[in-house]
Amino acid sequence: MSPEEPVVEDRPLVLIADDELTSRLLSREALEWAGFAVVEAEDGNAALTAFERVRPALVLLDVDMPGPDGYAVCRALRARADGELTPIVMLTGHDDVAAVDQAYADGATDFINKPVNWALLGHRSRYILRASEVTRTLQTREQQLRLIFNSTLDLIVLLDRDGRILLNSRPAKAGAAQTKTGGVDLFAQIHPSDEHRVRHAFREIVDTGAGRLALYRWISQDGSIRHIEAQGSAVRDAAGQVSGVVVVSRDVTERARQQERIDRLSRISAVLSGINSAIVRIRERLELCQEACRIACSAGQFHLAWIGLVDHAAQRLDPVACEGAEQDLIKQLNLGTAEDHGLAGLAVRSKRPVVVNDIAADQRMQADRPALAHGFRSLVCLPLLVDGAAAGVFVLYSTETGQFDDAEMKLLEELAGDVGFGLGYIEKELERHHLAFFDALTGLPNRTLFQERLTTLTTASRSDSASLAVAVMDIRGFHIVNDNLGRQSGDSLLRQVAQRLRASLRKSDIAGRLGGDQFGIILTDAADAVSVGGCLEKLLSALTAPYTLDGSTATAAITVAVKCGATLFPGDTPDADAGLLLTQAEAALASAKSTPEPYQFYAPGLNAAVANRLVHEGRLRTALEQRQFVLHYQPKVEAGSGRICGLEALIRWNDPEAGLLLPARFVPLLEETGMIVEAGAWILHQTMKDLRRLQAAGYGTLRIAVNVSAVQFRQKDFLGYLAAATGSDGSAAQGLDIEITESVMMENLEHHIETLRRVRAAGIGVDLDDFGTGYSSLSYLARFPASGLKIDRSFVGEMAESPEKLAIVSAVIALGHALNMTIIAEGVETAEQARLLTELKCDRLQGYLFGKPVPFDKIEVLLALQGSNGAAARPAS
Repeated sequence: MSPEEPVVEDRPLVLIADDELTSRLLSREALEWAGFAVVEAEDGNAALTAFERVRPALVLLDVDMPGPDGYAVCRALRARADGELTPIVMLTGHDDVAAVDQAYADGATDFINKPVNWALLGHRSRYILRASEVTRTLQTREQQLRLIFNSTLDLIVLLDRDGRILLNSRPAKAGAAQTKTGGVDLFAQIHPSDEHRVRHAFREIVDTGAGRLALYRWISQDGSIRHIEAQGSAVRDAAGQVSGVVVVSRDVTERARQQERIDRLSRISAVLSGINSAIVRIRERLELCQEACRIACSAGQFHLAWIGLVDHAAQRLDPVACEGAEQDLIKQLNLGTAEDHGLAGLAVRSKRPVVVNDIAADQRMQADRPALAHGFRSLVCLPLLVDGAAAGVFVLYSTETGQFDDAEMKLLEELAGDVGFGLGYIEKELERHHLAFFDALTGLPNRTLFQERLTTLTTASRSDSASLAVAVMDIRGFHIVNDNLGRQSGDSLLRQVAQRLRASLRKSDIAGRLGGDQFGIILTDAADAVSVGGCLEKLLSALTAPYTLDGSTATAAITVAVKCGATLFPGDTPDADAGLLLTQAEAALASAKSTPEPYQFYAPGLNAAVANRLVHEGRLRTALEQRQFVLHYQPKVEAGSGRICGLEALIRWNDPEAGLLLPARFVPLLEETGMIVEAGAWILHQTMKDLRRLQAAGYGTLRIAVNVSAVQFRQKDFLGYLAAATGSDGSAAQGLDIEITESVMMENLEHHIETLRRVRAAGIGVDLDDFGTGYSSLSYLARFPASGLKIDRSFVGEMAESPEKLAIVSAVIALGHALNMTIIAEGVETAEQARLLTELKCDRLQGYLFGKPVPFDKIEVLLALQGSNGAAARPAS
């Protein structure tokens, strides 16, 4: 593709070169969200062209691309004068050392493994740009200083064989090496630590006649230290003997200091890089803190580093990680009083770094004199911020005064920000994990985690011949509590049930909430049905004792009945897996509900219905593998003219045994088993194939709608799922609509609204299906990014006989038009319904009056007839 230059304003511009459309789109989304402007290239040649045109601040190169690969493009850019310093990051799926070495050998700044962690891509890119900017600035300054210093001779001195000054120049600039002639000993003003080395170099010149270069420190008359670079050369007499030494000296103090700063900043950059790598691979907060301290001491050469985390409840700072010397300096700090919080506490309270560049002279360090006694001369306390709040502090000690200048503090604040980001990221990951596997109301494992633990226990039981029992319990009459006493009371009841289960079970047993008012129990070391029955009776006795509910206005305690079904493993089914054991327990529960007994054990006869379901599920899996599904299309027509303007794709199962089956016979099971995700992807793919065929035949304005189930829409990466199913043909996607029910939208409103906005941005329409049958409000409807609204057939079917339904339909049409939506009425079966809908300004009609769902070839015939004679779709007979 030929990327166009975006309007970047003050945003850094990133060039992404990748032949995978999905990867480019996800990279663009992550980078734009992080504040970058993005230009894309689909191969190596396009990347070189784009670089010449836009001169990006950062380049992300895929390794494997058509044309020149990522390595070749990197070499080509490095060969350019304007590409020599541009940071280049390789995106590679190769994880071998040779690939990494080649990337660096060809000039790459860094590399990122695929699949890319999109949550960290923008953060990583900002770091690379900042580090490259600092490095370029420092390199430029160093080159300038070298040019100045190398062209300026500070002092020329002639020494005799004993090192006494015979003659010296008078430099234009006062230098540290100025002295007097007349036999003065030059070595007297050299720093004592360097004197022996310089004297030795001098004697070598005298003895061998070979020149020597020496670097040393000079003590000026005011006591300051200067760094001197001196070149010594032998002076020979007429006989060829060494009679003296000429020393050309240059004051390189600033260059030395600059080099020291570069070395320090390079070490901090190394710490930043190491900590960013740690954030990617570490998933535990304390481990991340310890690794950050280790990297600070090893790569940053700090002599002591420690991290303390805030205990908000106790108002104190607890050291959790430490590395380096003199760790006895670290102590728990009380944050509750100004007198006892120290500089680390001050950094936490102020949320700003606290710098001490001279511990001996800083009055704030009077209470911390041991640091000085241990040889430390400077320190910095960096607050670790998570979502704007101080979660802890990162403290670094140095044995040099003046360690923390502005340039170093800029990088150190970035470092603290990275550590804070990592702590927040890990915390959010733990929260997401907890929400994914634990019930938010009771804190018990949810069905997913319960089944995973059951799988682990059954696997272990097979190896050690242990036995266990699985029970499913149902709170009878729970809905009565909810309906009469309110949801708060119902929630209180469920929490108390969970508490009683925990209190009644052994530590080795497991309880979980399977959904609604249903709980699961795993009893380990279940010897036989008699012992299990005794445990169940104890549990049921605890659960049926009276409850006092939060939020209840009842004056008396509430009691509930509990039914239970149980199965033994390996007793009932030695080869059963976790899913089958749960099914058996649920079958036993169903049996218990029809008897006066409080609990029932599984018996093989109860499994007939389960077996039938498993057979049906197996046939569905075969149907997916053998592509036994087909699509039929139902026309949508323009109100009034009756011309076909769109289609709805509907799945059918061409079952070899039962013939053509309608969706009601198999779609619910597809959704329950999750197979709808694969089946839905096939529907989208086949629809796009048929849509392209219609577009090629000249029906470019025709749109095809596909139903998307709740299971599909809940995919973590629904946009990626949609893109993978529809392919990369953007022009064909312009004719696709997806239909989402309003009840699905309301499950996670804010997230779903944002997802559908991105779907609309990709050119795909969104129709809100079955409107009026869910539980959304009109205030939410205005926020839905829908292009169309479908009136449910339950309103259309009765509108001719019911003034109330007619009024609802009229109001929905007016509301949809006010929100710039196309209105589609489904289930139109009579001419009277079509007339009324037309008069009410409904845009499109769909129903058996205009045609039943038919195979694609018949749709082609209908469209051809409509195109040849201008006739509208005929009402179906």
